[in-house]
Amino acid sequence: MQSTDIIDTVNAVLRSTRTRQRELADFCRVTQGHVSKVLSRKVPPSAGLEADLADWLVKADSTATASGSELEEAMNRLRNAPEEHRMHILHILNNLSALV
Repeated sequence: MQSTDIIDTVNAVLRSTRTRQRELADFCRVTQGHVSKVLSRKVPPSAGLEADLADWLVKADSTATASGSELEEAMNRLRNAPEEHRMHILHILNNLSALV
């Protein structure tokens, strides 16, 4: 994966998980300011930082997989909700997917 791809992916995961740059910086053993500069492409990541970012992405992915039970629980609640509620939720999801 090229550093541009890693930066794009890290930025997307940070947004989707609402993780703070400070947590990422702590994981990578660098300052939050340096992470900010790398993620905004003001400075290129070193090879070591690039490896740490890749490791963080693997960790973030495994955490998301672990929360799959939360997703399953939400899906069960949706299945058991009244039909009117399900229709409202599906309408909201359709509108959200149009924004992507």
